[in-house]
Amino acid sequence: MTTEPSPDFSTLASGFSSWTEQLWAPLAQQVVDAAGLKKNDAVLDACCGTGTSATPAAHQVGPQGKVDGVDLAEGMLDVARAAAPDLPQLSFHASDVVSFSRDYAYDAALCCFGVFFFPQMNAGAQALVNKLRPGGTLALSTWHGRPFMEITRLALAAVKREGYRAGTVNPAVMANIDAIGTPESLAAWLKGLGLRDIRVQSTAVSIEVTQNSAWQFVLGSLVAGMLPTEPAAVERVRQDFLSTLDHTHVAAEVLIATGKRRFPS
Repeated sequence: MTTEPSPDFSTLASGFSSWTEQLWAPLAQQVVDAAGLKKNDAVLDACCGTGTSATPAAHQVGPQGKVDGVDLAEGMLDVARAAAPDLPQLSFHASDVVSFSRDYAYDAALCCFGVFFFPQMNAGAQALVNKLRPGGTLALSTWHGRPFMEITRLALAAVKREGYRAGTVNPAVMANIDAIGTPESLAAWLKGLGLRDIRVQSTAVSIEVTQNSAWQFVLGSLVAGMLPTEPAAVERVRQDFLSTLDHTHVAAEVLIATGKRRFPS
């Protein structure tokens, strides 16, 4: 999910994957479709998390293709490996995706909700572009705005009422999301990476929220790193948080973008 997970994204795997069916998998499929993968392509799935984009990509490239899913979070990769079918073209690697290398250039690089976790977002994304062959495609997804901020705010407030210090959720990540959080800013950013034929599409999703799924979202998010360590205190935070939750759904807007690496002039 990220090249430098903080907190350790391995600990977030269960909560994160509980949203796979209703959120992560459908949006990952849209990114894979936007990439225009062909049979025999070599694909890098950067910050692959639980494999929601790597597996459909592997089906699209076929047995003679290659899909390398790369993530630092072993817990996420454990979920990915357990859920993925046995496909010779699909492999998962525990590695920093920026330094990850193979002896071939990629036809496509995918990054679903991952670029904003790079400590240096521009440099991290440029590293992905550099792993593409000329004419290869970068396909990614990000948020338009901050659709889950109200749930996050309520969870942090419950943590504070329990007597624990809870700051804001990783200001650097939030700044990155904001920096590419409109179609115009995302397109301009991709152009700055040296890509051409840039396309940005916006897709709206409405996610049903139950008390269980809201708490699982908290456990799979950066808020989890701010929770108390004592189980009894965590339970009190959970009950407090749920008592303030009045959401029945979250309306989110997602940006899915593609661009192609330029040929040398």
